[in-house]
Amino acid sequence: MSIEINKSGDQIAASASRASQTTPTQTEAAKTTEQSQQTRANDTVSLTGTAKQLHKLESLLKDIPVVDTQRVEQTRTAVNNGSYVVHAGNVAKKLTQFEAYLPSANQ
Repeated sequence: MSIEINKSGDQIAASASRASQTTPTQTEAAKTTEQSQQTRANDTVSLTGTAKQLHKLESLLKDIPVVDTQRVEQTRTAVNNGSYVVHAGNVAKKLTQFEAYLPSANQ
């Protein structure tokens, strides 16, 4: 706010009075700000049942190790002592299933 010093006392008071008054755009901006603050206070977030289930599963999965170390050790022991049996039919079946998911060379 600025006041011109070379004015008379009455003119200075009038200038100060006009400067302290708010313009319509300032009033509208203040109302908009107040409304947005009230809206933020009333905003709520709710999770669906599915989202809650996903969150629960996620927390359960983070505790499960990526590798089953017990199974790895059993397989390692079986391979080392010669008792591990490879079933050729199962291997062939899995290979053909895997190839079905690969894109063909012609595409």
